[in-house]
Amino acid sequence: MLVAFVAILASGCTESAAQEGTATAEPTQVSLSPEATQVVATPEPTATSSSLPSPTPVPTVELLAPTTKDIPCTRYCDLLEVIPNIGFVRNYIFMHDYTKIEDVFGIERPQQEPQSEAELEEYGLYVQVVSERLPKTYEDAPFIGGFGTFNAQSWPGLTAFEIWPHKTFAGAVAGESPNDIQITSGMFDPSSTNTLIAACDGCASEIRDLYAQENYQGTLIHTWGDGYYVRPSLRFEPPFLDGLGRAMPIAILDEYIFRSNHRNGVAVGILTNQSAYSSLFES
Repeated sequence: MLVAFVAILASGCTESAAQEGTATAEPTQVSLSPEATQVVATPEPTATSSSLPSPTPVPTVELLAPTTKDIPCTRYCDLLEVIPNIGFVRNYIFMHDYTKIEDVFGIERPQQEPQSEAELEEYGLYVQVVSERLPKTYEDAPFIGGFGTFNAQSWPGLTAFEIWPHKTFAGAVAGESPNDIQITSGMFDPSSTNTLIAACDGCASEIRDLYAQENYQGTLIHTWGDGYYVRPSLRFEPPFLDGLGRAMPIAILDEYIFRSNHRNGVAVGILTNQSAYSSLFES
């Protein structure tokens, strides 16, 4: 079952800035209200890489839950609306409200695309300070939003495709690794980013040769072969290879980015955004 904790991770702060979930074995009721500190639900059997959900609508899972009017809506709501309400996802949820953390620590974001790398680097240094003071907050953050365990090498790989870390609001890792779905909410330009991904200037030839795209339900899914494959020599290389050199499937929407080791994980995120899957927010 899912247990999600909402707690501020800095002393002297009273509002929530991060939410973490782990799995346990005892079923119990769901409890979620402005005063509640945890949500508990009965999980279904954990999925493996060979049993990821087929990207087709599934029946809504009935859970005991309050109405949405009882839920204090924050950036977390934006994430819950696109996290599918299926078993292997509910087993682990970690959500991050970047805007709240920045508000608590007085971090000012650039208001538009930085005019120089120095401006972005200055903002990144503030993020690094917070990352060091609240290590768990950014440790499990989605890499694609620029707020994972901080590494300056990842930022040029994002901004080159017009994904600006200072325009991301919140992020979530949903599901148990390595089959998790990484979600980032913010302000994105799918048309521009999709064009840049397809051209992939600066990409290694082996990555460019693997590239394929699929128009799935009106949204492009970009893939580069096996999303689980590790390439240590290509760490942080374009497009979006992470610290292990993995080129994971990805989809860019106006308000969300979905990324997963498996193409089906991205497809499930797209379907949830289109209300073809029941979301955790609805449950």
